[in-house]
Formats: sequence, C-alpha cells, structure tokens
Amino acid sequence: VEWAGFKSKKNGELLLAAENAGYDVLLTVDQSMLHQQRSSKRKLAIVTLGSPTNQIEDLLPLVDAVLHVLESIRPGQILAVPAPE
Repeated sequence: VEWAGFKSKKNGELLLAAENAGYDVLLTVDQSMLHQQRSSKRKLAIVTLGSPTNQIEDLLPLVDAVLHVLESIRPGQILAVPAPE
C-alpha cells in the first residue's frame, strides 16, 4: 500500500484505487476486510492473512498457502489464509 502510494486511503477508497491502478489481488492482514467489504462486483480479489503483524518474519510462514490461494482466487472473492498451526 505504501509503495503504491495508497497509504492514506481507507478500505473502500483503497480497494477502488487498487482496482483503478490495475491490481488483481490485495493481500492484507486486516481481518475486518472479511466483514466490512462487499466484493462480489469488484474487479479485485482480497486475501486476508492470519498474521499478527505485517512484519516479514510473521508473513513468511504463510507464503506457501498464499501461493496456493492465488492459483484459484477470482475477482470479487475474499479468501482467508489462516495462521499456521
């Protein structure tokens, strides 16, 4: 989000900006996205990550599961990648 210049944008505005910029998928640790956003008409898919932070050491254990989800996710879907057990 910061790299793309979307840092100051909130959820709905962020999703629209990402779609308009041509992104296909948004990865987020914001668990509330599952409940706050209606996504069925979106061009963008959302993957929520079961990570306590967005720090690389917390995200690395999720990489294989994220890659698996990215193989099948479709526009408008919101899927969760849970924290590893």
